[in-house]
Amino acid sequence: MYKDENESLFFGENNMRYLLQFILPCSFAALVIICWTFLLRFPWDSAVIAMIYFQIGLVLLLLYIEYDASKVDGAAGWTFLFFCFFEMILFVALGIIRVIVGGWQVLNLLF
Repeated sequence: MYKDENESLFFGENNMRYLLQFILPCSFAALVIICWTFLLRFPWDSAVIAMIYFQIGLVLLLLYIEYDASKVDGAAGWTFLFFCFFEMILFVALGIIRVIVGGWQVLNLLF
């Protein structure tokens, strides 16, 4: 059941306050992943650009889902937890991929 049927669809005070508590942590996590991708120095120029677009799309999708879930009691917050877990996995996976790519580059130089 919806929390408040009379509340404005886009600019309700409670909905905006609710979304603001998700924007900062999501943006910070996305910036950490983007900076991590930049610091890993992948040999392709498009790696950082692709990660920027991917993170922006992911954050916008998360905010859209959380906004819809905020209208239903007990449904909000689960997507945010999944997002945090996914960002941690992505952080480790990027490091592993960079080690593999670096090893591949070294092997190409040796042989």
